[in-house]
Amino acid sequence: MKSDGKKMKKVEIVIEAVMLKEVVTIVDEAGAGGYTILPAVTGRGHRGHRSGFGLTNVFQNTMVFTLVNEETALKISQKIKHLIQNYAGVVIISDADVVWPDYQKDQ
Repeated sequence: MKSDGKKMKKVEIVIEAVMLKEVVTIVDEAGAGGYTILPAVTGRGHRGHRSGFGLTNVFQNTMVFTLVNEETALKISQKIKHLIQNYAGVVIISDADVVWPDYQKDQ
């Protein structure tokens, strides 16, 4: 199957919600043109189950994802790697074909 999309990297970051501000700063400083935040994601991982519901975000996870070039994806992952040494989290980088005319020409 041939895609007409632009080849980019999708960086998905699932992290404890209390670290959201730091993650967004890293994504911005790495040069991403934008990002999407999915608050209160739920699931189970190496640190157990996270319900994503509650009065505070202390036990919640958040997902941030962005579409960037390979160099920017590596910058983001290296900096996030230091955060997830002390907090629950994961970074996933995958190939993405972005089908949108003139999407992020500068990336």
